[in-house]
Amino acid sequence: MDNDQNSAGIAMSKFQADGARYFGLFDPHIPAGLTGNVLLLSLGNPDCVVKAVGKNPGASYTVVDDVWTLDCLRALPPSEKMEFIEDLDVYNIIKGLDMKFDCIIMNPPYQKNLHLKVLAEAIKHLKDDNSVCVNLSPVRWLQDPLAKYKKNCDLKRFEESVAKHIESLETITAITSQQIFQGTIMNIDLGIYACKANQTSFNYKNYYSNFILNKCIEYIATHNPNIEANKQAGWRVRMPQILGGKSGGSGDRSKHHKYLSFGKLLAFKDGKNEEGKWWYDCYMRNQYTKTTPYITSSIKFDSKTEAENFINQFDTLFGKYITNLLLSDVHVAPIQVLWLNDAINPRTGLKGYTGEWIDDDFYKFFNITSEERKVIEETMEKYK
Repeated sequence: MDNDQNSAGIAMSKFQADGARYFGLFDPHIPAGLTGNVLLLSLGNPDCVVKAVGKNPGASYTVVDDVWTLDCLRALPPSEKMEFIEDLDVYNIIKGLDMKFDCIIMNPPYQKNLHLKVLAEAIKHLKDDNSVCVNLSPVRWLQDPLAKYKKNCDLKRFEESVAKHIESLETITAITSQQIFQGTIMNIDLGIYACKANQTSFNYKNYYSNFILNKCIEYIATHNPNIEANKQAGWRVRMPQILGGKSGGSGDRSKHHKYLSFGKLLAFKDGKNEEGKWWYDCYMRNQYTKTTPYITSSIKFDSKTEAENFINQFDTLFGKYITNLLLSDVHVAPIQVLWLNDAINPRTGLKGYTGEWIDDDFYKFFNITSEERKVIEETMEKYK
């Protein structure tokens, strides 16, 4: 046993050095003087795993198999019983438990919405309203200001079982999470959720923090262009097939200051540009490209001027800023773009795209404050 204790001690020392920032994430959310049953639920991380046998030196509980030994738990009074789970089928395992816990500390798998399924089930296993489940997992499902316009989304699916049980929520940005987990976690915003057994008064509906997009989202969601499939006649702007928020972009943007856009938007008359070139020859092609006169997806305009004014709005700072948010921070549907065809320009008095839109027009139309304008300008300056 002496050799086992010595090995555990060496492992513990290395873990505390490598995972110190990880320990600190949970500490503020665990009640002081907590006693009783504690459940640790983790998804393994190479820098946060301790091999140990028996009881860790200085710890007050028994370690089973490979376990995240959280530094914050070392200060807790001895638990009557501790259960540890580490399995890809964590949802079924926790669902099968027949006991209640005073504290659940977990970092469940992030596959799709599995982390929310696990969290919803964990909340059911809290002993009483003094119990708490401290969870580390993505917050994107709460950051979608278009959720109320969607028939099926995670916020609606887990609103009763998770969102209404949140007592507090601390956000860890994608950049910080990458630093803490040394690139082993997806480059996304994470949240430390403190959840209670009963529903709370936490205002999760106002959680999304980009107030500029919040100002515009109601208009964007209720004013949509008619994007037609396989049409040719008239002046048309070819739009990409947007099926959802683009993944994998946040890391590149945070490091290299790239922003997401709809790509190259071009106007065509009866399927051709002014040089007589077919629309499909103006884009990169592969074996799946449709080489027909009919544009795969497009918006029709009454004139070349209107088509060009629509395209040019995406070259303004405001147009770039909003489009970047829609593509990177929101799960957008194909029709959810900046569309002002029925709007009256506050500067020119012209309707829709019969006249051009400049940044000042957008700022006035959406009641953007001087402070918010500064945010837009400074943000887009980073992407130059």
